[in-house]
Amino acid sequence: MKLGIIGAGAIIPFHLDALAAVGFEFSGISARPNSKRAISIATKYNIPHVFDDFKNLLEMQIDALLIASASETLLEIWQQTIPMQMPTLIEKPVFYGKKQKDFIDSHFENVLVGYNRRFNSSVQFLKNRLKKSSGGTFVFDVPEISWGMTSDKGEVLHNLRTNTVHVIDLINYVFEDKFEYIISGKAIGVQKNGKALLLLEGKQFTGVINLTFGNPGAYSLMIKDEISTFGLQSLENYIEFDSMAIIEPTKEFPIRRYTPISREKTFQLSKDDVIYKPGFLKQSEEFYKIAVGAPREISASIADAAFTCSRIEQIADLLKLI
Repeated sequence: MKLGIIGAGAIIPFHLDALAAVGFEFSGISARPNSKRAISIATKYNIPHVFDDFKNLLEMQIDALLIASASETLLEIWQQTIPMQMPTLIEKPVFYGKKQKDFIDSHFENVLVGYNRRFNSSVQFLKNRLKKSSGGTFVFDVPEISWGMTSDKGEVLHNLRTNTVHVIDLINYVFEDKFEYIISGKAIGVQKNGKALLLLEGKQFTGVINLTFGNPGAYSLMIKDEISTFGLQSLENYIEFDSMAIIEPTKEFPIRRYTPISREKTFQLSKDDVIYKPGFLKQSEEFYKIAVGAPREISASIADAAFTCSRIEQIADLLKLI
């Protein structure tokens, strides 16, 4: 199956490694005029044609399309390809603050949005575990820019639109609940003081997304139900605690301690997630299947991406970033 490629950014080789492994052949790549990176990628992956204008790429005989250009350009490029009805893998976020509300109820069955974390083995394990639960609570800690660098509002907004989107999409994907979002927060005056607390209320679960900027921390989604505590650490590894050890005070440490005990079977990245960028091989496999007419199973749709971006814009508005 012949694939056309739009974009030559750092993410492209990760896509091409996985797409080649599942059977795609690369016919051409389009990037900015005189792009040295595009020429380098074409040489490495034996891509015969390099174009300065993606419209020239679309004139070729290709069967499918990868759009992974700069985030700000994704929507405009994709919209120009819609009449072709071509199977397309487009990088997230797609909308970047533009027209997302117009697409929340849209149907583009052969278009996949690159929310690759959906395909992580640990995320699949979590989704299956949630199917066994009758409900509970959760906390999703999201320490954006947690390494403590100061950033201006423009950088924070860009981070929300290109990275925090993964968090919103994961919530929408792993839970069966259709949550009502209640958003509160504090405007960013001093750059590192921004934070937002999102309360999510559903029929089975209630939770919060704790979004902070500049505070030390680690990404984690921890869920409590009637059986155990379980979730994702660093968004990649699944862990579950089903009992508690009580350590009595000692002379050396005169305080009683309560320590959760994890199950022996914690779940981490699969072998494929290590060889390829996590989730990319399975995402490519689903893309190939959809390109030959199979139904969607895991991948995010354009409607999913539109919903996610609409939530991000609500947060950005709350934090007075736009």
